[in-house]
Amino acid sequence: MRKGYLLIEMIVVMAIITMLMVSMDRFFMVFARELPKDSRLLQENIVLLDAVSRIRADVASADTVSQKPDSGGETPLLVIHRPDYEIYYEFGKGQIIRRQVGLTKAATHQEIKWSLPHGKIETRVLNSKGGACAVEIITCIEDYDFSHRRQKLANNYLAFTGSPWEAGK
Repeated sequence: MRKGYLLIEMIVVMAIITMLMVSMDRFFMVFARELPKDSRLLQENIVLLDAVSRIRADVASADTVSQKPDSGGETPLLVIHRPDYEIYYEFGKGQIIRRQVGLTKAATHQEIKWSLPHGKIETRVLNSKGGACAVEIITCIEDYDFSHRRQKLANNYLAFTGSPWEAGK
């Protein structure tokens, strides 16, 4: 009975371990690169969901809703009409801006900005003949990977004017 390993046995074991490490290297590199990126995208999605929640609450408390291009014609504006003020949502590149403009002299003006470097949000106003109105909100996080664009965490939301369960949030 021998009490050790031959040199050739040790060389074979070291070669097998080296081959396993080389084959697992790609796995660990993808894992190390994708985890921080996905964490950043999830954090940005939380900001996007906060903006969507605010839009839905504003639409629910609105009298009417309309959509129009801004003065430059590039960035669409979502306009929410109330008796005492109007709310303008501007969906630009990398950010969403909410402006509340009072219609009376005593009213205050407010502005909220959400920074979304990779977030994308689109709205579409849906009107019916009976006067009811809804807003479709389409969101996603755009990620660029090796020169092609991928959409992650894509969602659609529907908000109705005069919806009491949304306005109370």
